[in-house]
Amino acid sequence: MGSIIAAVVGGILYRLRGGWFSNIARAIGWTWAGRQRTQTMRLIWSLPSALLIVYLMSLPSWQIAALTVSFFASMALIGNGDYLDTKRTQPLIDPVGIIRNAIAIAPVCYVEPWLALAYALTGAVHAQIYRLSHNVTGESELAEVLVGALTWATIVLLFQ
Repeated sequence: MGSIIAAVVGGILYRLRGGWFSNIARAIGWTWAGRQRTQTMRLIWSLPSALLIVYLMSLPSWQIAALTVSFFASMALIGNGDYLDTKRTQPLIDPVGIIRNAIAIAPVCYVEPWLALAYALTGAVHAQIYRLSHNVTGESELAEVLVGALTWATIVLLFQ
């Protein structure tokens, strides 16, 4: 049950990170947030993800900062433009997704190296999730929900 709830919350958060935050802000007339706030949206994903891991693993509270930074950096250092190109052929095994997940989970490697590796490897399917979304809807929004759902469900399954 926890992984199902996590999948729903993770899907919502990752979609907020993908632009839904700005869309909602524009709809309610919040001018500041209605502009593309990339860094704010990355934080909307990074901080809750860090809190979830720290909670599940009973890590010291300083790990909230470390994991927030690593999740944020995983998006800031490696762009997602390739995912958004609906005409690009996505790789079967996604090295970008693996690298992004490895950066995100790096602070946990010293505590649970095998679980951190398992988490990183789930990034291998990110490109195919985007391909599926593009084929089904012609857009990336579904992929954002599915990647977020996969990520949070994986976190709960691995680290609880």
